[in-house]
Amino acid sequence: MLLNIQGLRSSDGQTLSILCQDVLRQPLVEIAPVTVCDLLQLAVTAGLPVQLQQDLDRFAPQMVREIEDLPDTLFPAFMKDIEKVPAEHVPAAVRRAVASRADTGKAVPKILAAWDELLPMWEGSEIELIQLAGATSRVKVDEFDVPDSHKAPDERKHKPRARKKGPADGDATTDAPDVVKSPRAAAKDSFTARMRNPQRPLRDPARALWLRKAIVERLGNASGGIKQALLVAGMLRRSEWADMAPDEVVSALRSLDKEGRVKLSAGRWSKLGR
Repeated sequence: MLLNIQGLRSSDGQTLSILCQDVLRQPLVEIAPVTVCDLLQLAVTAGLPVQLQQDLDRFAPQMVREIEDLPDTLFPAFMKDIEKVPAEHVPAAVRRAVASRADTGKAVPKILAAWDELLPMWEGSEIELIQLAGATSRVKVDEFDVPDSHKAPDERKHKPRARKKGPADGDATTDAPDVVKSPRAAAKDSFTARMRNPQRPLRDPARALWLRKAIVERLGNASGGIKQALLVAGMLRRSEWADMAPDEVVSALRSLDKEGRVKLSAGRWSKLGR
């Protein structure tokens, strides 16, 4: 099944960094055309996090090359898939790449026919720009509660956490019936609980191996390093274990650091040798 990432046109920069971290390493034939279009439009969108912008700057020209290199047997089907994407969501880079490939394959009847159907849909259509969501977006990576002891000195809050007061005697909220949360709210609460849970389950060798491998792979594809909070959040979202906690990821990072495979500098983790 092709990778189809939802929310690329409606998320804030930090959330986009998490959504994009896996798909940007995949070839064209593994990604849904609508996602390819959204990613290439993001590549020319202002205000992205620096690391994500750098990754997209490498990804976009690679996708253009792969579109132009599609063989005659696959290109007509690719054009049919692009035809299903709303014209206003097809960025200029994709249009130019498809037009170039259609021109080199115009002697192939299927390519010519598909191009004759696609071109009228684009003519006169205005490309819709992507507006990044504001800082009030639901998911904010910088608010995930990674313990201060695991952060670089310049990232620590140095503020005591206020103790939450319980309800006063006779408060109406104590007598109210239990409220059933929606699946979305329950999932959000579950994820927040995992971010705040200071305890780890018993060590699972397969789980530890997956985590170490995933960290090294992620850092190996990121130039300039990744902030710890962002890296921790990304590992928790990718994990197939629902009870994986932030300090488990940090522990794996520290272990890899001692082995000389990764390093922490200025609050960012990176793979040694980059």
